[in-house]
Amino acid sequence: MPVTARLAQLQAEYRLPDGTAARFEQLLAALAAEDDPHTTVSDPAIAVDQHIADSLSALEVHAVRDAQSLVDIGAGAGFPGLALAIALPDARVDLVESARRKCAVIERLALAAGLTNARALPIRAEELAASAGRGAYDLATARAVAPLAVLVE
Repeated sequence: MPVTARLAQLQAEYRLPDGTAARFEQLLAALAAEDDPHTTVSDPAIAVDQHIADSLSALEVHAVRDAQSLVDIGAGAGFPGLALAIALPDARVDLVESARRKCAVIERLALAAGLTNARALPIRAEELAASAGRGAYDLATARAVAPLAVLVE
């Protein structure tokens, strides 16, 4: 299925606001053009499912759909945080990534997708939790960060 059609399908499936598919397409185009994407999957034909559809699966949990603020721990290339920021335009999304060069990529991708509700935070999750981050979010997401026992700690 072509990327545009798949994105339209995801927009309809998750009942996302008008224009969401176009923003996802901008995000995927920026990821494909990125010199240092911090992911092995940057081809839009593959990334649409590996990054966008996988990220949107979180919307099946009502708490995610209702969140006004969320933090994506160990954001890496920006997923699921960027996709959820597009899907939830009224939510504040902080993408926590200790590597500044990865934060720079996240910021470029967010800018390309026209996101104003997402920001990259160049800080370790432990440092954020020890300061203003503890209890500051409705929920947290993480994808391929660490074993669950380590992540929960």
